[in-house]
Amino acid sequence: MTGLERRKAALAANRKDPGEARLSHQGYRWLNRGLAPLCSACVLKDHCDDYSDAEGATCPLIEEAHQQLVSQLVALEHIDPVTDRPLVDEYVRSLLFLRLIDLWASQAGLFVVSKQPKTGQQLVDVQPVFKVRYTVAAHAKRLAEALQLTPASRKGIEQQAGGLTATIISLDQERQEEENGPADTEEVAS
Repeated sequence: MTGLERRKAALAANRKDPGEARLSHQGYRWLNRGLAPLCSACVLKDHCDDYSDAEGATCPLIEEAHQQLVSQLVALEHIDPVTDRPLVDEYVRSLLFLRLIDLWASQAGLFVVSKQPKTGQQLVDVQPVFKVRYTVAAHAKRLAEALQLTPASRKGIEQQAGGLTATIISLDQERQEEENGPADTEEVAS
């Protein structure tokens, strides 16, 4: 039995239409190899204005978002464009992976029905990719902290260097005071 025959048999055994089975999130392709998802296998191709039916066409939205986010992050004052570039690239790929999975789940659903091998009983479970999604989300958070993109890490930058980040933080504090009113800082006389 050839590989193609085995795949067809597996699809038939799982009662999935081969046309539907090809539609996937393609998140691993993006996360592990940095290759944008193929248009032909995208679950959103019926709703996408940038869909291309050309052979090997990839998602221009993901490619453009990747370039744009990387260039915006590298342009930040505290990011070194040479030494921090690998971390920035990995951070952006992680963010876009999360977005791919969320968009895919919006079409495919959060749950999958499977049969327990020994008993044949049907079980409802969360899509397997969500276990990876949670791990990638935690990794993205750690990368954001390493790149000093979180509010807590920006406070550390303010204490170390001042400059642009200090301005951003002070503007953010002023905005919060405008929204919430000035903080009551009067001391209570004893």
